[in-house]
Amino acid sequence: MGYIRISAITWVTPPSSAKVSTIKHRLTSDPDVPGSYTTDSTTTSIEVSGDIIPDVDILGLADETSYTVKINSNCGGASATQVFTTGIVCPDVSGIAGTGNAGAP
Repeated sequence: MGYIRISAITWVTPPSSAKVSTIKHRLTSDPDVPGSYTTDSTTTSIEVSGDIIPDVDILGLADETSYTVKINSNCGGASATQVFTTGIVCPDVSGIAGTGNAGAP
């Protein structure tokens, strides 16, 4: 089985304090419609630096499969999305730093 570890984001405008956010994922091949995302966390704290403490692991994913991860601040504002493929280390693109991994964390 694969997993994705989300460790940090890059803020467009850094907030003055940590923000509680929601992290969701879906198969990239699925349509981006309401209800297509699985919620992984609704209480993730993202620091002013962009660090997610602790890292969020999305477990039980298929190996070598692409997933779209979406992060929303619970106080509103724009969301960030990034595609990760399990089993491949992915670069930081679109402001979300993380890796797609095979095996257990």
